Amino acid sequence: MLAMARKKDNGKIECASEEKCIKRVFFDNQHDRTRDELLAITKIYPDLEWRLYETVNYRDTKKAWILMQRKMLGWMEQEEGFDWTKRIGSLWKSSLMKPEARHSGDMQTILDLDEKEKTEEFREFLRINVIDVVEEYSTPNGHHFIVKSFDRRMLDNTGFEGKVEILKDGLKVVQ
Repeated sequence: MLAMARKKDNGKIECASEEKCIKRVFFDNQHDRTRDELLAITKIYPDLEWRLYETVNYRDTKKAWILMQRKMLGWMEQEEGFDWTKRIGSLWKSSLMKPEARHSGDMQTILDLDEKEKTEEFREFLRINVIDVVEEYSTPNGHHFIVKSFDRRMLDNTGFEGKVEILKDGLKVVQ
């Protein structure tokens, strides 16, 4: 789960990346506690608008561990004085977020519709084409539909081209 203050929501942010991002790893039984911790941290910066996200697909910790180990082997070959010990925490979180670390079970995709007035029409399109919607919610600029895997070509020549972004391993808004 991560809390992010995005530049497009907050104007100029005073840090190198132009975004403030706080990441926390949680297991199924820790979801609410992790969300509460992130909300408490965001209160330190009350002048920023924060969004909480989590990955739409579960992560495979073994795959992430292997990715992390490969990166660390490269670090060992770095010049003397390279302090890799301070980077392990962020490397672990970064490894979990990589597409290669997705759990290989049922994959979910976010369909990001950027035109609110098209929400009902798109919902009907999904129903008619038997695209299984797992979850949906409004966003500031439109609507997100979290769906099970489907043939993406079904969206071709439907009138939704350019209006729906397909996020294969996207971040869903939690709060």
